[in-house]
Amino acid sequence: MKSKAKNIQCGLVDTLGRKNRTIEDKPCEICGKVFRPVDSKKRTCSRSCGYKIRILIPHNKNVSNGWVDSKGYRQIKINGKNIREHRYIMERHLNRKLNIDEDVHHINECKTDNRIENLQLISHSNHTVLTHTGRRKAAIKKATL
Repeated sequence: MKSKAKNIQCGLVDTLGRKNRTIEDKPCEICGKVFRPVDSKKRTCSRSCGYKIRILIPHNKNVSNGWVDSKGYRQIKINGKNIREHRYIMERHLNRKLNIDEDVHHINECKTDNRIENLQLISHSNHTVLTHTGRRKAAIKKATL
């Protein structure tokens, strides 16, 4: 497949002769059509091919491949259900489901460090006392001023 852009020492030239391109044309991973990507992350030529690639490639094809949610915890998809990775690891370690009142505490306070030696199973009330002590003291001090 031949690219429409010509490679010149100064950079890529588009079809009108302007030297304003930085990313080469590339083939779509689904249909093979050569397209001009908007950024380097683009893998498909159109939305319809984008939908197809999401169906063909599972979200967590590698072990422990997931994403970080808005609160900073890693999430993974297990049997079509989103679950926080540290809870899943603790369940596998204990060979049972966690109860509602059980929390998994990150000992070093790094929410993405999900090694079993960094995880500790504690009750929800103890976890609240352990993790929110500093904020509560600051709020009380601020309220008394």
